[in-house]
Amino acid sequence: MNKVNKIKIAVAIPTYNRVKQLKFALEHLEHQQFDHTIIELFCVISNSCSTDDTFLFLNGLKSSTVNYIIVNNSPNTEMYVCATDNFRNCANAIPDYIDWVWFMGDDDYLTSPLVISQLANLIIDSSNIELSLILTTEDRRSLKTGRVVKESLYNLCKQIGFFDVLGWIASLVVRRAKFKLSILGDVFRGSDKCACPHSIAIFAECSNDNAVLIDSGWCNVQTKTSDDVKDTNVRWSTDGVFEGYYNMIDAFRYLRQKNLLNNDLGASFFRYHTYSIWDYLIATLVHQVLSRNEITALDMEHWNKIMLYTEFLSNPYERKCFLLNFYSIRSLVLQFVKNRPPDETIRNDLEKIKSMLMSASYPRTVLSE
Repeated sequence: MNKVNKIKIAVAIPTYNRVKQLKFALEHLEHQQFDHTIIELFCVISNSCSTDDTFLFLNGLKSSTVNYIIVNNSPNTEMYVCATDNFRNCANAIPDYIDWVWFMGDDDYLTSPLVISQLANLIIDSSNIELSLILTTEDRRSLKTGRVVKESLYNLCKQIGFFDVLGWIASLVVRRAKFKLSILGDVFRGSDKCACPHSIAIFAECSNDNAVLIDSGWCNVQTKTSDDVKDTNVRWSTDGVFEGYYNMIDAFRYLRQKNLLNNDLGASFFRYHTYSIWDYLIATLVHQVLSRNEITALDMEHWNKIMLYTEFLSNPYERKCFLLNFYSIRSLVLQFVKNRPPDETIRNDLEKIKSMLMSASYPRTVLSE
């Protein structure tokens, strides 16, 4: 009898100061039910010098179901390991015998004990094509139809949206070689000022490769307390994620310079959840101005960066709508900060505009019914 080569799947988790959430994520990984003659499950964890109990927890971690590979940086290490460095540490630790890597946050979790088995079945069913990525949908943004869309990564991003396809790390299952080339390569390192360097790097490496997106709801974000939300905001501020969303345009321009983005894009490529990325960015700027009653030089720099998205809108109607909204809102913001005291009528108008910007332009789910 011929020996069957097992599918070796590694869940890769960079972690920092979230021992409670990490334990929850690993419990759901440990409870996976799968055929051990077909699948071998690994978990690669990189601890970024956590100062909670993460170091001690990982030191004592054992399992009969999951093969753990751990990079456990001591809290006594006199070097802060930022989020992007921790991503690289995690990627470096993945052995070359791994077939597929599922990138996952330490505050995410698998929603069913059958997820790994279902993933392996999809890999087997797709063995007739040279596949580089499997993209799953977040549980709360999934119709859970099991529908599978097979396309190039470029076309998936064009149809569904770059951020919805590649933005959330727990949606990404990538061939090991492609994953390591992406996270350990120059594009990831050069994109570390943007909010989603992993997305830019994977797109640069795999844009023309075959990918499948499954409407599965295989993974979800753990429920957050108010303290968890505050902690996330502090992390994002420390790691420059908020500022990084304005810098995404620089990364997109880099991709175009490298001929990885064509001139055939529409607004759908820049979908961000239920609205466009520029809706989110403009609404944020409006909120900040209303909070401070003034506009800063950095705000003006952000307005100028948002304007650059017009370079990517090939549809004349979409371009016209963007420009009308952009100039009208910016003009109203400048008029608001010019008046002393601030005009309350303009303030009320800007509050309404902010709400309109954050209203849904796209369905809540990644795929439409």
